[in-house]
Amino acid sequence: MKICGVYKIENKENNKCIIGSSIDIKQRWYTYKCKLNKGSYGNKELQDDWNTYGSDCFTFEVLENCAVQELYVQESFWQEVFAVSLHGYNKNKITKLTRTINIGTKAMSASITEEDVLRIRALLNLEYSAMEIANMTNINYNIIYTIKNKSSWENVDTSTFYDSKDVDYILSAYYCA
Repeated sequence: MKICGVYKIENKENNKCIIGSSIDIKQRWYTYKCKLNKGSYGNKELQDDWNTYGSDCFTFEVLENCAVQELYVQESFWQEVFAVSLHGYNKNKITKLTRTINIGTKAMSASITEEDVLRIRALLNLEYSAMEIANMTNINYNIIYTIKNKSSWENVDTSTFYDSKDVDYILSAYYCA
């Protein structure tokens, strides 16, 4: 059964943690472990500590179950509680993505901002599916799919905002775990 909510991964050696949220926390934790074990996780600091201390020094905890619509608000709350932008592996603050799209319009992508496109591409880089992103952001799946395939918003260059190797680090909440 899927658990939707906010989680914490903590390094027991140095008490640093990363706070994230997912509509399927178990799958997200599995993805974290796979990437960290392969040495391919995008957050260099977390990857280095995983390599140094080993997997046994990390704990995984569900902090709160919540509805999809509440993920970002609750994740932001827990990031503040643990001050992870200052003392943890999260270096960003969450910005809630909420957008209501008129699905019947021809120019659906015109209803979202360039910043939304950057965030969507960052989430896609973090291996969220278009459907997961749609559920988290209230942006129509078809819009996300066209952004993913660059059949719309192709002029938005993600490299200007997010270095592909640092997407996890910058947007760890949307997010990779």
